[in-house]
Amino acid sequence: MSAFGISRLARSWFAILAVTAFVACPQPGQLAAAADATKLPGSLQLVPHDAPFYVGLYRGKELLDTVVNSGAFAQLQQLAFVQEALKSIQDEASDPDSLPGKIKAMLADKATCELLDLLGDMFSQEVFVFGDAGTVELL
Repeated sequence: MSAFGISRLARSWFAILAVTAFVACPQPGQLAAAADATKLPGSLQLVPHDAPFYVGLYRGKELLDTVVNSGAFAQLQQLAFVQEALKSIQDEASDPDSLPGKIKAMLADKATCELLDLLGDMFSQEVFVFGDAGTVELL
């Protein structure tokens, strides 16, 4: 444990997540540049024009494949702390009572794999969230 109570493994995973999120984020204003409504994502056509917020992820599989197949991702995998984190997770997965062990057991279940395939298919095209004024007040 570090001085702040965050383990080295947790910091490693946070760093990996932060780099992946930074690489995967779409450029600001991509939708604003679309002049023709038919070029807009299908979900944006479903959202009311006065919705206070809208967040969408488009072509998720294509985006994930691009990140995973990039040279930056390969270099990230070569970092010592990433390799240590992966080894630590693999070691912990051998204990069925640990979180990685429980995840490993869930992934061995056929129903879980089918559900993950369904979620992967859903996120591969388009996922969106929007809310009304009440949602904004709640947040």
